[in-house]
Formats: sequence, C-alpha cells, structure tokens
Amino acid sequence: MDFFEVIKKRRSIRRFTEKPVPEQVLRKAFETAILAPNSSNVQTWNFYHVKSAENKAKLVEACLSQSAARTASDLVVIVASPKSWRRSQPGLIQWVEKVKAPEQVQMYYRRLVPSMYMWGIFNSLGFIKWISFTVIGLFRPIVRGATSKSSIQEI
Repeated sequence: MDFFEVIKKRRSIRRFTEKPVPEQVLRKAFETAILAPNSSNVQTWNFYHVKSAENKAKLVEACLSQSAARTASDLVVIVASPKSWRRSQPGLIQWVEKVKAPEQVQMYYRRLVPSMYMWGIFNSLGFIKWISFTVIGLFRPIVRGATSKSSIQEI
C-alpha cells in the first residue's frame, strides 16, 4: 500500500477495544515519533506513557471523559516546551564536531540555536533579536522568524 492509499483509508478512532497494545509496538511507536522532523532537531518535547490506573482516570477526566480517552488501553501525553532545547544542544554540538560538520553547521548549533530560543526576562530579547536579524538579513541570509516567545508559541 502506498502513502496516498494509506491517507485515503485513514479514519479517526473514537472507541477502542480492551485489547492491550504490545509493549514492543509502543516502544517502536515512541522510537519512530522521536525521529519526526522538528526545528533544528532540538526535540523540545517529552513523551509520558501514563500507566497507572489512577493517573489514567485523572487524564480521562482532563479529556472531558471523551470515549477515545476512556476506552484507550494506553494513554500518552506529549508536552512541548521551547526551553528544552538546552537539553539537546550539548549532544548536537558533540555530534556535529564528531562528524566534522562544516564550521557553519557547528556555529549554527553553538550560536544561532541559543539566540533563537532565548528570550530574556519578560521576553526582553525578542525585540532586540528581531532588529538584529532584520539588519543582518539585509546583508546575508539569516533566520528571521520566531524571535520572541509568543512567535514560537504561534508556530
């Protein structure tokens, strides 16, 4: 089955059977999910596999007791936080150095990623970054979007 056939046959499931999902299927799904494309590969998310019955009940309530949450054998909460780029940056720098990536790539992870994801107290750096990137952009290509916390949240 090709990609377009899959898309045409997809459907939204609202009610599930009680049959549990095998652990290896869940593990493979998580491993695949973390390979999804994301901004600068900084992976600003966390996956929480909710296992305890007590926490599942609370989560179902938070989902307004919808049948999809109520009947699911497994619940996963995905939380994204732009601040988590700090967790990924050291590994990314180490990797680009190890593979001897071009200096521009190394500089991207050392300097541009932090400048894009830091906002300062009360988002004070947002306007400064917007001005800086706009001026630099007059002379050479540079990322111009998402200079403030609110602009990252809109994406």
